[in-house]
Amino acid sequence: MFNIFRFIIFIIYIIICFFIAFFVPFITHNDSIIRLIYIIFNYLCGYNKPIVRDYRKFKHDDPIVLFQHTNLIDPVLLIPVLGKLSVIVNISYLSGLPRKMLHRLMSSHNTIFIEKDKKNNLKIITDFIAANPKAVIAIAPSGGHSKYENRIGDSFSTGAFALGKAVSPVLIRYSDDKATWYKNETEFRGTFEWLFQCFMRKHADVEVLLMEEIAPLANGKETPKEYAERVRLAMIEFDKAHPPCFK
Repeated sequence: MFNIFRFIIFIIYIIICFFIAFFVPFITHNDSIIRLIYIIFNYLCGYNKPIVRDYRKFKHDDPIVLFQHTNLIDPVLLIPVLGKLSVIVNISYLSGLPRKMLHRLMSSHNTIFIEKDKKNNLKIITDFIAANPKAVIAIAPSGGHSKYENRIGDSFSTGAFALGKAVSPVLIRYSDDKATWYKNETEFRGTFEWLFQCFMRKHADVEVLLMEEIAPLANGKETPKEYAERVRLAMIEFDKAHPPCFK
């Protein structure tokens, strides 16, 4: 049943965000405010506070946070969990006012905006790292979108692995398959269909697993493609070894 009350509150929330984005964008420079904005967005879209399980053992300097992508809210969930991140956002699927609004809200937090399949995307990221060497970057590698029950995907693109930095893999799980954007094994929901589905279901529990960080081989004999596949397989094995638990 459609949750009309939560939908009305969501519309009011969007109006407030619109006002902030276009009239007082400077308040998003405050980490606490931007974090609160994301937490409220998560809840209104039907996601409970994430259950975080931290399995990290070694702390590499400024790793790339790597997460598998199963719906539009994944990167938004990570900010309240991990704190200030420079999220790489593909805005190809947005246009007009939503695109401009997202850009204004997130640009104050060193968000890296890219377009799908653009040849200069890697240069945009490397230039950002050079200008912000202490930034913690979060990225969902293309090809890492899960296929319904397969949370990890069949392959990872090599962009995040061509940087020669350690990666900190993150697994995000939902208690309800309807909380992802997948209808079945071959179809997925568009932006507005996914959003509509958010108000058609009950709140979903969320589990976030922070895996041990993985570094490129010290001998330098590993290609970005091999590095990507090693990380992907490690995520699959970790996923199998730690069944979902939403308690």
